[in-house]
Amino acid sequence: YLNGKLIYRKGTVSKDYRVERTHQFFAHVISSKLSHQSSQVLAVRYSFNKKNLYLKFINIPPCMSIVLKDDNQAFTDNTRGEATLSILRAIQLSFYLPLGILILFLFYSFPKRKEYLYFGIFCLSMFSSDLIHIVALLPLFTASQAMFFTLIEVSFDLLGLLSLINGTHILYKLPKNWFFKAIVLYALLVIPFIFIFKDLGGLFLLLLVLVLVLEFLHSNFH
Repeated sequence: YLNGKLIYRKGTVSKDYRVERTHQFFAHVISSKLSHQSSQVLAVRYSFNKKNLYLKFINIPPCMSIVLKDDNQAFTDNTRGEATLSILRAIQLSFYLPLGILILFLFYSFPKRKEYLYFGIFCLSMFSSDLIHIVALLPLFTASQAMFFTLIEVSFDLLGLLSLINGTHILYKLPKNWFFKAIVLYALLVIPFIFIFKDLGGLFLLLLVLVLVLEFLHSNFH
């Protein structure tokens, strides 16, 4: 509401969880005209039902962030930003899928080269992660459903990282010591853990990602 007048509505706010409808809400352009009075009053009604799934460890958005622009400039900037994101997503999807299929074909042709299998799984996992991220942003899903898709996206990211590290160990013939096995076991336990404990699982996830990155760097520069 701007100065007491409704200027935009997104979803449905209600005390009854079965009635309310939530949506992901990022970078929307809202056209409105300020009045001539010296003080402008903006009021926003929003839902924060505890039954909704909100993840604090992934891209915490502000409650509200507003940028005032001229109408034409706002629509131009928003269109340019959406176009850039679409191009980046298209590049990611068109890169990982054919590369993954190609590497798995190499494994089919040379089954003794196990690193091809894991590198192929890595590429397909990254493709699946990017695809699920795009699906999660579709307006037909609620905020809770979008967050659930995010957990699935993170699971594919973990699977891809594990496959990449395992393939690197095989390629360079590095020993799989107790530390490597502990990382794999820890990663496999984190995946169901983030679905059960949500934000608490996120803390273990962040620690795991850090360890996986360090292990990957150690494997390549050993």
